[in-house]
Amino acid sequence: MALILGMGVAKALAGLNAYDAAVLADTIYSATVTSKKRPSANEVDDFIDSNTDLDSLFKQVADEMNSANAVKAVAKNMKA
Repeated sequence: MALILGMGVAKALAGLNAYDAAVLADTIYSATVTSKKRPSANEVDDFIDSNTDLDSLFKQVADEMNSANAVKAVAKNMKA
């Protein structure tokens, strides 16, 4: 399980750093898995399409991911 989580996180972080909109959408959608009012994948896509400050959105999502304990080790290893 840890290997799968680490690989998924590494792929997401790399995609966010490359400003990959598909990775951004997948990351936001995945992050809402426990939300009672979870948006659909299409709603996430529409949100991204209507967001005028994508640079800020990419940075905000990456910053939030990097602040999570489960992500810190993966992010540290990516920088090494």
